Amino acid sequence: MDHYKALSQKFGYPIIPDESYFNSWAQWLIKYPATLKNGIDLLKMNTANYPSSPRAFMALGAAYTKNGEKQKAITAYKKAGALDPASDEIKLRLKELQNNLQP
Repeated sequence: MDHYKALSQKFGYPIIPDESYFNSWAQWLIKYPATLKNGIDLLKMNTANYPSSPRAFMALGAAYTKNGEKQKAITAYKKAGALDPASDEIKLRLKELQNNLQP
């Protein structure tokens, strides 16, 4: 992140990491238990950098699900659904998570 801060200072405007590039890295990281937290951290950064991107919140929801953090996953999917209310995939994933929470 220091790299992007330095570039932003040099050029005088905010430069942030590309959403899809960091999402791809995070998807690779969440495949492995040893790097799962790092992947989640990248995805959280993506949602901060791209707060209107349903893809960023969907990816974060999937990572939280993989990490067993269902409530956080639900929150991420709800945000993704609010950003893209027509997405059947988001609705399906959210419904699956909510059904798994009920006794």
